[in-house]
Amino acid sequence: MALLRATLAGALAAGCYSPTLPDCTVACANDADCAPSQTCGGDGMCASPERAGRCIGASLDAALDARVPDAGVPDAPRCRFAVTIEGKGRVVIDGLVECKHKEGTCAFDLPVLPHDVIAIAERDWMFERWTSVACAAQDDACYLASCTSTTLIGVSFVHDD
Repeated sequence: MALLRATLAGALAAGCYSPTLPDCTVACANDADCAPSQTCGGDGMCASPERAGRCIGASLDAALDARVPDAGVPDAPRCRFAVTIEGKGRVVIDGLVECKHKEGTCAFDLPVLPHDVIAIAERDWMFERWTSVACAAQDDACYLASCTSTTLIGVSFVHDD
């Protein structure tokens, strides 16, 4: 057992261990936040250079179909999310679609399901609060058990002094 530990410790020290991370699984602010073979894309996710910037929303239809097989059917029940952001940050819904502060108000039509809504602050900014009733009193990770025909999502980020 001691020999195994010594061999493992030697291999780790010699740099033989190199963890790999699947594309689009780690949020980032810059390339230093990503694995060596990845870059930080414009969508704030680590990915291989050929996929960088295309993680969020790239496979929305496929992901929705995986969650709800009939999501692609035109008459499947849907709700509209209207997202408004104050300050500098973004809102990601189910890891599939996002709204950035630069885009003003965003709108997404998604199936009537429970949804995870995440507020992600930009560098030097921090989540202050949700400004909408739908996520009121929740932290930066908001869970919505259901949605209405139009669900308003508002968030406020403040500068981190």
